[in-house]
Amino acid sequence: MFDSFKALSRRIAGVLSSVVGAVLGQWHPPFWLRAIGRGVGNLGTKARAYPRQTGAGVLGLVLLAAAGFYGWHWYSNLPQPHTASYSLHKPNLTDYTQQTPLVDNLQVRFGESVAPLAAIGKPVSEGITLKPSVAGTWRWSDDRTLQFTPEKDWPIDAHFTLDLAKRDLLADACCWTNTARSFPLNPFAPPWRKTSCIRTRPTRR
Repeated sequence: MFDSFKALSRRIAGVLSSVVGAVLGQWHPPFWLRAIGRGVGNLGTKARAYPRQTGAGVLGLVLLAAAGFYGWHWYSNLPQPHTASYSLHKPNLTDYTQQTPLVDNLQVRFGESVAPLAAIGKPVSEGITLKPSVAGTWRWSDDRTLQFTPEKDWPIDAHFTLDLAKRDLLADACCWTNTARSFPLNPFAPPWRKTSCIRTRPTRR
């Protein structure tokens, strides 16, 4: 088998050499190509000297390649979990110029229906972590919106990190990859406008 392979390799090399010579003229193979040829020749010599060991090695390589291809095919065809994306609605600053100031809430809005049907409209006590901690209540306002209502006003110009658990929060068939997200609150902006003073030179009479 190896003799026939070696003869076939020589024929292919001869044909390639003839084609290259006809196109480029006189051509000499580079050093690395000659080294590869010598390596193939040495490998054929050793294979003829140890036919059983060589056959076992070739068979092992074939089986290893087949197992790798089967493993890749099996993994690529596994059912993929359904992931849902979400966005944050940051609370706005409380307008204390109003007669009855309203404190805005924090909302986690999903792109599709993800809430467990039995949890809609009820407080959520697990699976959500807000840092730094703020006293308040989480609740599914509908099947796509998770809403947090604070007991007091939000701190001004603060930075928060919201971490959502991968389990026990959404419906069983839904999950997401990006569970933690940071967001800042709006800095304080005074309601009055800046005034400017224009200096004028006194006029002589």
